[in-house]
Amino acid sequence: MRHLSMVGGQTERGATLVELFITLTLLGIILGAVCTSFVSQRTVAAVHSQRGALIQQAQAALELVTRELRRAGTNPTGAAFTPVTYSATQLEIRADLNGNGTTDTTADPDEHLIYAYDSTNTQITRNAGNGAQPLVEHIRAFTFQYLDSAGNPVLSSSPTVNSDIRQLQISITAQTASADPRYTPNNGYRTFTMTSLINLRN
Repeated sequence: MRHLSMVGGQTERGATLVELFITLTLLGIILGAVCTSFVSQRTVAAVHSQRGALIQQAQAALELVTRELRRAGTNPTGAAFTPVTYSATQLEIRADLNGNGTTDTTADPDEHLIYAYDSTNTQITRNAGNGAQPLVEHIRAFTFQYLDSAGNPVLSSSPTVNSDIRQLQISITAQTASADPRYTPNNGYRTFTMTSLINLRN
């Protein structure tokens, strides 16, 4: 039922219930779109924030591994030890940093290092003589390839396998801490990979 009134000789019509419902529906659609856009933007921002933080952590881990590999074989006294030991499951590095002729883990921390990938906890660990400690988390893969001076893969069957190692190619694949429901690959986890080729100096 319409409500009509006369004002200044003109007829003024009131809003019907149908018109009111249409107005409320339009307002609801607009508010819904605004809220959806806001939530979407927050999700994107959260993913970018996670990704940025993980990239920084993974870069820091790769830089540490690179720096310690470049010190491998430091040997002021000429003592006998293997700078890098071939292993498919861990990265083992030795260096006589204090020049006392030994790389004993008890007396000389940080001279005998072991990096490994913990697939259960998706992290890289670093053992400097006091047990494996988490280095960086949310890691999907940590791989290393041993190369000779010409860049060819070193064969584990070689009788001089450890002395053949002159380069290492290290790759770290990190993933976001939480899944993005709009991203279908890898169960919603976005990944990124960093690779470094390191020449042994000693």
